[in-house]
Amino acid sequence: MIRLLVITGLLIYCSIWDIRTGMLPVVPLLILAVPGFLWRIVSGSTFWWIFFSSVFPAAVLYLISAVSKGFGRGDVLMIFAAGIWEGFETLFPAMLYAFVLAGCMGILIALFRKESLRLRLPFAPFFAAGTFLQLLLS
Repeated sequence: MIRLLVITGLLIYCSIWDIRTGMLPVVPLLILAVPGFLWRIVSGSTFWWIFFSSVFPAAVLYLISAVSKGFGRGDVLMIFAAGIWEGFETLFPAMLYAFVLAGCMGILIALFRKESLRLRLPFAPFFAAGTFLQLLLS
């Protein structure tokens, strides 16, 4: 239950910040990752579990951002922090839902506002929605 409250608080805070500023706060995300990391170590998680739940998804998102310039450093850190708290089994479907939701919203905005598909949308609200969808479906 505490884990769910932490994830929810993180995602709501990041979503609001991302919508308002177009950026995510780096320091709070790193500060949030530390207790999650300590909690995982105390709860008996292995190094590889922590790696595949946080570092690996963040690295994949970072590589995507390096190629497409679509994601920022804050998005990568948000995925890293959420991966520590959520675990890969929840993070992967949540990211998939977030990408689908963001893509659908981008297409709708492009169609109705006559904007190009190079439109920039904040990712945190879509990741929050994808995470909530994953939690509801599991």
